[in-house]
Amino acid sequence: SFGRALVQGQMQQLLLFDLRSNQLSSFAGCTIFVQSLGTALLQSKLPQLRSLCLSENQLSDAPGCTQFLQSLGKALEQGVLQQLNHLDLSRNQLSESESSSEFLKSLGNALAMSKMQRLGNLNLSGNNLSKSSGCREFLYLLALALEKGTLQNLYRLDLSDNQLFKCSGCTDFLESLGAILEQGKLQCLRYLYLSNNQLSQSQG
Repeated sequence: SFGRALVQGQMQQLLLFDLRSNQLSSFAGCTIFVQSLGTALLQSKLPQLRSLCLSENQLSDAPGCTQFLQSLGKALEQGVLQQLNHLDLSRNQLSESESSSEFLKSLGNALAMSKMQRLGNLNLSGNNLSKSSGCREFLYLLALALEKGTLQNLYRLDLSDNQLFKCSGCTDFLESLGAILEQGKLQCLRYLYLSNNQLSQSQG
């Protein structure tokens, strides 16, 4: 099967994996595949992977998706995916479960600990991140990564449609982002999406 091929290392030359809009959390067969994908990523069976697109798959609370997010988070934290240039997890309701919150923390740690230095495009739009218990810590770690210069290749960052004004760390993040931009530390950044976050209502 497709999943076994991934785990057995039969797709090690894969550069781009686009699985957008597949509702991967909805069917048993897809759940098994998602678990296999997570295992393959964690075990470095896709060492050349540059682009991973998983948008619009409801990767929130289904059992298989929970395990996948755990595996993906560990893979990122351990630096297994250092070749990754493009990561799209948009519109997955990553605020709906504890595993989603833990994944956000793992992603933030990977960014701050220089485990994703080649990342150019990060898309987390449409996840209602403000509802996640991990939102404040993620924004702090993202700002820390930008401040430390561990994302020198980042040219596109999309955090739109996340209700960030409700997150207690929003104001601190915006202040940090403003200072970082003022200091000229994001020379590669070309596209910054913060729309539909009602930032003027941020409470700090």
